[in-house]
Parts: sequence; structure tokens; C-alpha cells
Amino acid sequence: MVNDELVSEITRINNHTIGFNYKFTEQSVLAKEITILNNVNQVNNSIALISILYDATIQYFSGYALNIMNGFPLSAFSCIRSFLETAAICSWLSDPNIMALERLARQITYRINVSKYYVKPFRSEVDYESLLEDSKTYSEGLFNELQVASFKNDKYNMPQISTLIDDQLAQKPIYSYLSNIVHGHHSEIITSAGEVKSSINIQDMKRIPIERKVNPQFVNQIEICIKDSYIILIEKMWNLFGWDLKLIL
Repeated sequence: MVNDELVSEITRINNHTIGFNYKFTEQSVLAKEITILNNVNQVNNSIALISILYDATIQYFSGYALNIMNGFPLSAFSCIRSFLETAAICSWLSDPNIMALERLARQITYRINVSKYYVKPFRSEVDYESLLEDSKTYSEGLFNELQVASFKNDKYNMPQISTLIDDQLAQKPIYSYLSNIVHGHHSEIITSAGEVKSSINIQDMKRIPIERKVNPQFVNQIEICIKDSYIILIEKMWNLFGWDLKLIL
């Protein structure tokens, strides 16, 4: 049920994108940021994060396509939820219209946010508070060292992922629905990937069988969401790196 044209289009654009090997042009926003920040390492850190998140976005899309084709719609929809999350963060970091210091602050905030989640599973350990304090001390030093303290959130928090998806991709309603599917809400599961059949009696008890069946209208909505979100991300990345969008759009 996957739209072959969508797969072909994303594959074509993706091949062009990774063909540049994340090398920015001399006239690009990134080239200017190296001059402004006088810190090539931090610009390279931003590029590294963008490349990881972009690759994850493509992998999640591929997972969607494979799962839909093989009859696992709920797994497919889970992949698209992750697709939106990584695409939104990548878009947030790739915005070509923000100042160099703002991108640096976002990059650091993202790294700090990831480190907080890294220690979160250890919250029952006796040294959990000291781990958090070490993280906060590290964060404070990093912001001050790079002279971006004025851009930081006092709690070093990124925007909530649903907010990022709304701001960056304008796909919050779809994301919320997908989240309900992933969280096991039976009504959304049945609506998107199942069909209630006529009740039957088994051992004197009435049963209502559910057939695995993809809702074509929902898939159509999902694939519009995928295409729109991907193009938003691609336009930001290509403008940031200084690549000519006329090659693909």
C-alpha cells in the first residue's frame, strides 16, 4: 500500500543529499558561522548532529515503508512517529535563518538534554543527585566557555518534542494521533490498522475478532505528512549547507 512515487521521490532527494557528504559551500551559512564564531570545531559538532539525525529520519522512513509492505501497520506508524521526532530536531538545528550563537546554543542544549536522559534510568541509585549536579556544572561551564550564556534556558531544557514538531513541521495533530497508537490506545489502533468483525461465540462467551487491515485514508494522510515534513527539512538543510535546491525541487 506504500505510495511508490513517494518512496522514489524521497530516495532521489536523499541520494542527492548524502552525495554532498555534508560538505558546505564557501558561500554557505555554515561557512559564515565559522568566521563569526571563530570555532570550526563547534560548527563541525553541529554538522555531526545534523547528519546523525538526518540519517535516523531516513531510516525511520525506510522502516515505515518496509513494515507497511509486509503487513505490519502499527510498526509502520511507530516508525513515522519517530520520523517526525528526529526530523523536527534536525530541522530545529538546521534552521538557516538563526544567528550563529543561537545554533551553537541549540546544539549544546540538545547535547545536554540527551545527557540528562542518559542518567535518568539511574534515578534510584544513591549517587543520582550527584550525577545530575555534575551534568549541571558541566552544562554551565560549556555555555560560559563558549560565550552563549545569554541564549541558554536556565534549566537547559529543549522545547517539548510536540512543540518542536508543531513549530518546525506543523504536524502536531498527526503526531498526537500516532502517539496514541504507540501508547496502546485501542480506538486509534483499530481505526488505523484494524477492522472489527462480526461477533462470534467461543466457549459460551461472545468474542469480537479484529482483522489486521490498514486504513487507506489514514495512510494517505500519513504520506502527505511525510512528504511535507521531509521537504521542510530538506529545504532548511540545503540552504544551511549552501547547496542548490534547483537540483532537486
